[in-house]
Amino acid sequence: MELIERYLQAIGQYLPADTRNDILAELRSELEEQVDARAAEWGRPLDEADVAALLKAHGRPSVIALRYLPQRSLIGPTVFPFYEWTLRRGLPVVLLLAALANGLVFAVSPHQGPLAPRIADAIFGLVPTLFIFWGVVTILFAAVDWARTKPLGRAHTDRWDPLKLPALKAQPARQRSFYFRLFELAAHLLWMTYVLLIPTHPFLMIGPGAAAMRSAGVGLAPVWHPFFNLLILMLCVQLVMRIVALWPGEQALVKPLDVLANIIGIAGVSLLASARQTLV
Repeated sequence: MELIERYLQAIGQYLPADTRNDILAELRSELEEQVDARAAEWGRPLDEADVAALLKAHGRPSVIALRYLPQRSLIGPTVFPFYEWTLRRGLPVVLLLAALANGLVFAVSPHQGPLAPRIADAIFGLVPTLFIFWGVVTILFAAVDWARTKPLGRAHTDRWDPLKLPALKAQPARQRSFYFRLFELAAHLLWMTYVLLIPTHPFLMIGPGAAAMRSAGVGLAPVWHPFFNLLILMLCVQLVMRIVALWPGEQALVKPLDVLANIIGIAGVSLLASARQTLV
């Protein structure tokens, strides 16, 4: 029955979480009845090739899952799960690339005006980028859905082999609740806001010492500018990581993003630690 479980696993990845178990239980019962009926008819147990033929006749996993999904209009129900998956997977990548590009610009030109307004401009600049990403993906999948209805596309739907279904995966460990992950994201946004306000409000970092430093004619050395830019870049990567963590199925990107944030943090601390002068 492992092949049936692999088949059900492939179907389950497209189903909504709140109804997935009930739907898979219904399908499992239906398939087991078909296996028993065919075994009784043939007078022998079914081997793997027989079960594969039965599953192939039953239908491709993505097509079977669509029977239990709500109807969509712009992009048909066969293609829509892949369209939605691409948007969810692509959004963190677009945000990360934008954060890296803006971080590079800030690091190369740290003295072109206050940093906080430049960060705000970069955030607002994401709006047209996200619209372009959404529009391009939508057009591509609309074209794919149109091509799927043509004879060549219908012929491709039947070309799949149940024996090549992925092996069964171990059940993932229980994750933190969605509301806790949402709270982490909100707390990180507050922390980023606090850090961005420090250049124009140094009192937030050193309290009354800011006024004392001004009266004594003491200021921070230039090394603090690239350090601050690296700190902002690290916080942007962590922001993308927390946005990705909101979707339980997208955890594969969290670990590399965490590693990247740690590398940036180490680079910033190393830069500050190796500076010969921190105050002027």
